[in-house]
Amino acid sequence: MLVTTSFEEITQIRMSREIGGKPVYWVAAYLVDGLLIDSGCSYTADELASFIDGREVRQVVNTHFHEDHVGGNRLLQAKFGVAIYAPKQLCRDFSMICVFCQTKNIRHLTDVFSAFSSLGD
Repeated sequence: MLVTTSFEEITQIRMSREIGGKPVYWVAAYLVDGLLIDSGCSYTADELASFIDGREVRQVVNTHFHEDHVGGNRLLQAKFGVAIYAPKQLCRDFSMICVFCQTKNIRHLTDVFSAFSSLGD
């Protein structure tokens, strides 16, 4: 199950597994200006990918490394080629979870900030 709500330029994407047609556990991702914050659970990844298809998503930032925040990474990376970023201090821990979610080439958030800071040069 996927439900979206827009708040000006921010789209909240709420996702849940359904049992008997009823949502069991809601998680949320946010889309703003080509940036997807978190990717939800693996069991909602197909629905999220369908929603994203045709929209501009250039990168995903994972806020932390619970399965309900990183579970869609592998599919989004494979289907759309998006870059996946995570806070540098958590990347060591994330490398252990990457075996679970099969995400490759996790980049540090400092890489994003470095790219933006060089734009004015």
